[in-house]
Amino acid sequence: MVDESKLWVVVETEEVEAAVEIGGRRSSTDRSGFGTRDAAEAIRTLSKRKRVSLDAQALKVQMENMLAIVNDLFGQASLQTDLQLDEVELSVEINAEGQISLSGEWRQIR
Repeated sequence: MVDESKLWVVVETEEVEAAVEIGGRRSSTDRSGFGTRDAAEAIRTLSKRKRVSLDAQALKVQMENMLAIVNDLFGQASLQTDLQLDEVELSVEINAEGQISLSGEWRQIR
């Protein structure tokens, strides 16, 4: 039987596996013409994917609230101005804790 109170998502996490110093300072007697150079650090990361469950009802409530607010914003815009929207595209991110965020590029319109 399927548990409808849970929603399963795959999340990706990054973990630093190793930090290694590469290069380094050249001596003051280096006559190669390149001068001194700071040491650099290479970081090797390891990406892992895991399956986590989210509370489907809590996620549904958050999504409904977000959509109601967005609907209200665009509804007010059309009432206060002659702005008529045919289509709105939103990107939504859901993190491993089930929090919803709007994402995208926000630009000022002049």
